[in-house]
Amino acid sequence: MLRYLLVLLPFCNHLYSAPKIEVRVGSDSDLPRIQEVFVMLDQLDIDYELRILSAHRTPHEMMAKAQSLAQEGFSVCIGSAGGSAHLPGMTASETPVPVIALPVKTSYLDGLDSLLSMIQMPPGIPTGVLGINQSKSAALAAAQIAYIGDHQVMQKISKLRNIPYKEHTPKPRVAIVGSKQKNLGVEFEKAMELFQSFNIETIEYDINDEEFLNQAIESGCSALYFICDIQNEGIVQCQHLSKSTFLPFVVIPYFESKASVSPMFFHQILSNEATLSMGINQFSNGALYCLQIIGNKNAIVRDKFNEYRRDLSNSVKQKNKKLQEEKAQNGTYLKSWASSK
Repeated sequence: MLRYLLVLLPFCNHLYSAPKIEVRVGSDSDLPRIQEVFVMLDQLDIDYELRILSAHRTPHEMMAKAQSLAQEGFSVCIGSAGGSAHLPGMTASETPVPVIALPVKTSYLDGLDSLLSMIQMPPGIPTGVLGINQSKSAALAAAQIAYIGDHQVMQKISKLRNIPYKEHTPKPRVAIVGSKQKNLGVEFEKAMELFQSFNIETIEYDINDEEFLNQAIESGCSALYFICDIQNEGIVQCQHLSKSTFLPFVVIPYFESKASVSPMFFHQILSNEATLSMGINQFSNGALYCLQIIGNKNAIVRDKFNEYRRDLSNSVKQKNKKLQEEKAQNGTYLKSWASSK
């Protein structure tokens, strides 16, 4: 019997292997700027693989490696780039694995160009964006996602972050914080419907309740979905929460007004450890990112996520097909959409 087990062992290793983290950069010139990622992951004794994959110079290789992340056993990808920083977003479009976007400081715009290239992702393609040059945060956030429920690693992370650790068993459940007493509108309702369609339970917590973080941990929440109301106390609350929890911390900056806003508030939100921000009012992308986190340990959720992505892609293809058919019928593209202005 032992002989048969030894024969089968190589084929079963992937079932028991520790999660892996991929770190991809667009250029080797970025490596010195993010070296704290490697220092921190080594300190946590976490396996990672480093790759140079340019979204613009090696697009096919970048895409192929993104498509194989889940099959290769990676639980999270850190994508770092500067300037026209499309690497994390393009990676996110090709994988169900959560992608962490790490913008690096640039010569002319101090990394603001990198940050803005990453954060306002289109619906359906979330990335969790960090502050500029927040390399330590990238490693910690990646570890919190990949090793959620691993008590040994999470104890190390909590000690490094000086956060009290409480044993935690993650379940397909998400803590919703910052939504009470607010009318967040139809986009927030769509995000909650997404959770429901994936059979993920959401628990709404009052941010003013001092015990809500302990309650979220005890109930097995796999992520903290925080609505950061920029026009009220959201930034202060965000900074406090980011320093208080080892749960993956997903932030959705919320503006009630559609007036133009300064992007500098991102610096305040992302100045703290392991804070992963979506774009402004991107409620559904925040929900999808939480679903990706849960999907690391839940094959049903991951399969549903892949199906959601296929439907999203097919929708775009159908719109293009309709446009071409209308051009063939009418002799111009204009009639199909100009009259709707």
